[in-house]
Order: sequence, then structure tokens, then C-alpha cells
Amino acid sequence: MKLVLTSIVIFFYCSLIGQNYSSLIIKKKFFYNTTIPQFIELSNSSNLKKDELKSFFKDVYGFDLNYKLISETKDNLGFLHSKYQQEFAGINVEYGVFYVHSKKGFVKSINGFIKEEKKKRRKR
Repeated sequence: MKLVLTSIVIFFYCSLIGQNYSSLIIKKKFFYNTTIPQFIELSNSSNLKKDELKSFFKDVYGFDLNYKLISETKDNLGFLHSKYQQEFAGINVEYGVFYVHSKKGFVKSINGFIKEEKKKRRKR
């Protein structure tokens, strides 16, 4: 009986930890005929941290996004604006720059241009 109860508790705990990041998004804006939004606003109750961005992008965009931090600035309202450069195989992606706006450690919005990685076709 204890084993069954313990298993149930562990299952519910794990389901709470696993995050569906798409449910945090309250607004998306698309420009330039792309399938990837250039602006994403997250709900006020969002608990997404900057160190969870890779998982967020994988869940929302459906592919792994490689990037590096370029700069960070903090404004008078307490927002931290982090600028990132998208990379592919260690090379900067042209125009692949996006900004993550966070406050008190939690991401509030993301904007910029992210290019989707195209899968190479195999020659036959």
C-alpha cells in the first residue's frame, strides 16, 4: 500500500515539475511571413527563468536553438534586457539576434529574429 501511495505522490510531483511552456504565452506577433514569432509576451504569472530558455525554445519552436549572450543592460524599471546571438555549428546566424526581457529573474517577453534550422536533404 505504501508503495502505491508513494508512486502516486511521485507521479503528481513530476507532473507539476514538467512545464508546458506554450501555456505561458499570452501574445505572439509575426512579421516577415515567418512561422516563428518575432515577439512573445508571457503571462504575469509566468515562472520561466532565463536558464530554462533552451527548454522553452524546444517546446515552443520544436527545435534546439543554440545561442550566446552578447550583452545585458538594466533599466530604471528593474527590467534586465539580455541580447543573444543565434549560432549554428559555432557560427553566428546572420540577423539571428533576439532579446529576453526579465524582471526579478523571470522572463516577461522575448523579441527579435530567430531563424529556423533547415534540415539537410540526403543525396541519393
